[in-house]
Amino acid sequence: MLTRHQTEARKLRNRLSHPIGAQLNVLFSSDIGHFDVPDMAEVVPEAYELVEHGLITDGDFRDFMFANAVRFWGEANPDFFKGTVGEKAAADVLGNGR
Repeated sequence: MLTRHQTEARKLRNRLSHPIGAQLNVLFSSDIGHFDVPDMAEVVPEAYELVEHGLITDGDFRDFMFANAVRFWGEANPDFFKGTVGEKAAADVLGNGR
């Protein structure tokens, strides 16, 4: 059974439900440390259920979990990821990979 959050995420990714087929570049967000999350190790696998249920594609999931956030912060500040573990992967998303 899909959670309310999974249903909302699916709606956000469904280009057909938006005027002129607009795509919203949603970002993964979680209350992972909140008291009602009994096991933090289950948060990301639960989010992946969107793919397992055929509600979004693997590419959509990658965007949702990673690429949209990279573009959000990296396009505003090209040096945002400089010196981090994710610098190369972020540069690849931003189109300036070395």
